[in-house]
Amino acid sequence: MKIDVTIATKNNQDTIEKVIRAIQCHIPYNRIILVDDSTDNTPELAADLGAEIYHCAARLGEKRIVQAKLAETEWMACIDSDVFVYPNWWEMMSPGISEARTGIINGYLDSDFIYIFPVYENYTKYCARLRSRLTRRIGCMSSVLVKRELLLRCAGHLQGVHAGEDTIIGRAIKDMGFSYIPVRTPIGFHWHKDPIAHHMMAYYRAGASARGRCGMMRGSFLAFKAAALHVLQLFGFFLNTRKIDVKLTKFIFNLYLLYCSGIAHSECSRIRIRKKISQLFDYHES
Repeated sequence: MKIDVTIATKNNQDTIEKVIRAIQCHIPYNRIILVDDSTDNTPELAADLGAEIYHCAARLGEKRIVQAKLAETEWMACIDSDVFVYPNWWEMMSPGISEARTGIINGYLDSDFIYIFPVYENYTKYCARLRSRLTRRIGCMSSVLVKRELLLRCAGHLQGVHAGEDTIIGRAIKDMGFSYIPVRTPIGFHWHKDPIAHHMMAYYRAGASARGRCGMMRGSFLAFKAAALHVLQLFGFFLNTRKIDVKLTKFIFNLYLLYCSGIAHSECSRIRIRKKISQLFDYHES
């Protein structure tokens, strides 16, 4: 069995060659498809390695649908432009395909936090396990196998979405009556040049996207739900590890404030909170 592998890219010339080479080595691919919106050499580098390039200046949620439209195989992979798949990717991901009601298979990833902030790396994996048990739906789209037809049916939910599309897709596929299978053995490495800055921007962008989808009032309600979820997750994590980590608590709290700043479209708050996180880690953003 071969699958189409799709990658949404924007200015990823530092990683795209390694990403594609890992896919070529470890995934039985039919085609490698880039949905690209770059101003650097990303498309040229990818084309030299045999990838198909399609230009698409759209938000990330809309790019997910373009990826599905361009793919042809029943099952397709979505791999982020900074994810290097491990040799065990296909071995761990493919068994779930045989189950009739499986809609999406999500593989856990290692990240740079394992080196710079290990407790946060462990916390994110704990949260992923907890959410998959409670909600039975996907937690990210960075490295997944998904039924192409189901992803196409999510199109109406993803217009104007630039962050948090993974949660929307997971909820929609679950509502269609299909299941989500988590693969808890890491099957790739999620690389970021500056992982702390990346996470800060991701939370701010998620808040801004929530406001764009739902408006200020509904977005504020989502922020309240996010706060409650963070508290419960931290409490459960500390019970599980039998240790309270103050630095982790401060980091999570400030990420939540960045989410709220995104909802409020407050650039001043975003800058102030980013400075607080920088002081927490005693570093300067690259």
